[in-house]
Parts: sequence; structure tokens; C-alpha cells
Amino acid sequence: MPNFYDLLQEFPEFTEERLVGYIEAYPEPEENIGQRFLPTEETYDINYHVQQIESYRTMAYLVNYDTEAPVKGPGRMREISGRIPLIKHKTMITEAEMYNFFNRRINDKKYKENMKNKLYGMVDGLLEGIQDVYEWLRWQVLAHGRLDYNKFGLKLSVDFGIEQKVTLTGTDLFSDPNSTPWDFLREQLKTYKSKNKGREPDVMVGSMEIFFALQGHPQTKSMLSLDGDRPASPEEMDTLFKLMGLPPFIVYDKEVYWEDPDNPGNQNFIINERLIPEERLLFLAEHKEIAGKEVGKLLVGPVREANWEPRIAIKAYDNLDDDAHPSAGFKGVGSAMPALFVPSTIAQFDVL
Repeated sequence: MPNFYDLLQEFPEFTEERLVGYIEAYPEPEENIGQRFLPTEETYDINYHVQQIESYRTMAYLVNYDTEAPVKGPGRMREISGRIPLIKHKTMITEAEMYNFFNRRINDKKYKENMKNKLYGMVDGLLEGIQDVYEWLRWQVLAHGRLDYNKFGLKLSVDFGIEQKVTLTGTDLFSDPNSTPWDFLREQLKTYKSKNKGREPDVMVGSMEIFFALQGHPQTKSMLSLDGDRPASPEEMDTLFKLMGLPPFIVYDKEVYWEDPDNPGNQNFIINERLIPEERLLFLAEHKEIAGKEVGKLLVGPVREANWEPRIAIKAYDNLDDDAHPSAGFKGVGSAMPALFVPSTIAQFDVL
């Protein structure tokens, strides 16, 4: 019986060399906006060591002639280190599908085209699944300030040191008509600037529900002199953000989907997870240098399947001779870990 490698011989698009080129040319989706804040950076080290700025550099002193230079402290730094975790999953083609291809329809042009499309779908699914992990890792930092994971023998618990966190309650919630959300945002903007040497956040990021709460809020209508039940239009909201000195608001409601680790491969056990909790609003700085340090990165590490290059690898596998668990298909492997250098550039507010 021919195996999966024999099947791939019929499709030159899936040689190892061609697959490498295909993977390198496969971009992360533009909808993965976490790239704006923590872009990918390749590293050949399987370990990471991050120094975080906890206090900015201070100015020099004005002194008189013949006066010794005062000694200053080195500034507070916080270190986070560990090993960059691997990302793995695989997909499977059935023995029946290969049997049909080799024994009944190998000369059927349409069937061969369908098989090629199936193979591309398998590869694309593996690539996008790893890219989703990239985005999930970014938002563990940006939206949660922590990375907690305990599955498949890997346990991670990393605190990224976010200090500007506020949880509103009662009549302070944006959903309460008696609250003053615009006053709250202005006050938090002042706090953010004081923690970042006067730098303002580049964007606010939150859910559509938060945006809706602001659109229809009595304080919004009063500031825009709106009558009746009509909420503010998106254009009016943009104008108000500018008038208040606030950054633009980006609605981001992306979800990712996990298979239950206790039931891998079983599509009846799918767990969906929002990247940002619906009630959470964020102030974020886009990827730039602050005080000589970049905000952060997503470190992409080396993997054995890519000859220890720092990239995603897609490899064919064939275990059809394993009577207990016969399988064949493609395996996707990557390695990534977020690194945050300036925690003060992230602020998190629970407002609903």
C-alpha cells in the first residue's frame, strides 16, 4: 500500500523546499492587530531573558565649577527569563482517502485537483493555527498582563508587571447612566502620561459593547448636544475623542478556538476564548522606542523541524504502519514567547 510520502510525489507543490517558500510567503492576517504592539522578532536562542524598565532614566544635575559629579542610581530594572515554548499540532489524511487516490482515481484530473486543494487546506490550517497562538500570546500580555497556561505537560505562569489597572464598580461603570466615563478616561490619560514621560497612548482598544456604551451614554449626548434617543455616530465619537485629547478607539472582538486538551481531535469539545475580555478597555502604545527600549516583541524561536531556524515548519509524517494508531498527514511546529520591555505602556480598565 502506498504511503503519504508517495502521495505527495504526485504534487510538486508540497516538496519540502516548496513548502518552506510557501510558509515564508504566508503573512499573518491583518486582523491580528497585536502585531502593531508586539511584532515578531526571530531569535536563535531557545531561552529568553528580558529586562523590563520599572523607572525611566533621570536627568543629570546642574553643578558649580570644581564640584564632583553626583553618583546616580542605575534605575530599577526587572528581569524575566525562561525557555521559549514550542507550538505543535497536526492534521490527518485517512487511509481511505489515499486508497481512493491511488487505486481508483489517480487519473481523474478533477479528483487530483480536489486532493491538492485538500492538502493546501491542511497546510493553511496548520499555519493559521500557529499564527492564532502568536496572537493569543500577544494579548495575554496586552489584555491580561499575565501568561498562565497548563496543558500538555507545559506549565507557564508569568507576570508581566502591568501596574495601571482599574476595575470600576456600581455607578462608575460605563453602562450606568449616572457614571462619567469621559472624566474617567481623561483622568487615566493623565496617569498614563505621568508614567511614560509625557507620552500618550497611541490607541484605545476594546469591545463593541464598550463602544456602544459610550455612544449612547448621557454624558456623551450632553457633550455633543444630542437630543432624544439617538446615540452618537461613529464620526461624532471620533470628533469627541479628539476634542478630549484621547487616542482613537479600535474595536477588537476576536476570538480563538481551542480543542479541549482532554479530548484532542474531537470537534464536539471546542472552547472559544476572547482575546480581550468584553468589559476591558486598554490604553496601548504602538511599537516604538521609549527611553531607548522598544515596547516589546513576540520572540519566535528555532525549531528542530526547521533545521533549528526560527520559523514555522510544516512537515509530512506517515505512521500508517502503526497498527495501534495509524495516521498520516502534516505536522505544524513553531516556537514563540512574548517579551515586554516597558510595562507602563499598557493600561487596563474593566469598565462594564
